[in-house]
Amino acid sequence: MAHREISRGRGPDGTYNPWSSHNQAILRRRRPKPEKLRVNANLRDFVNDKLKQHWSPQQITLHLAQTSPGQPAMNACPETIYRALYNGLLDKRTARLRTRRTRRKKQRRGIPTKNAIPRMRPIHTRPREADERRRAGHWEGDCATRSRTNTSGLTDWRGG
Repeated sequence: MAHREISRGRGPDGTYNPWSSHNQAILRRRRPKPEKLRVNANLRDFVNDKLKQHWSPQQITLHLAQTSPGQPAMNACPETIYRALYNGLLDKRTARLRTRRTRRKKQRRGIPTKNAIPRMRPIHTRPREADERRRAGHWEGDCATRSRTNTSGLTDWRGG
């Protein structure tokens, strides 16, 4: 850890506490700037007009980049347009987009998906008889390789 971080994060008694250091860093960070579509009325009107024509935010962004390349005040990314839509900065009639959603769809990044097979167990928890492959259904790996017999010489349930 950097010396500057430790010296900044010291408490009143002189000891370093990571939790209080983190909270101090949050208080010191810069506040977000005002939303571009809230500040710039020309940009807001342009975006509203294109949304009424059923343009997507991606199409609006590309058009803005082509028509005003040297003017950062007249450029907006699709995320800016989506945020303005769902925060109520743009016209309510155009706030539906093509998907007819009035709210944002939840993004499930980092959240594990539900298993496709209900009650699935890890392979290391299977019973010992499955390792011996004495009953039908215990040699499913052989079916995947299109083998007609399993390793113990027994024919599988397909009757081969």
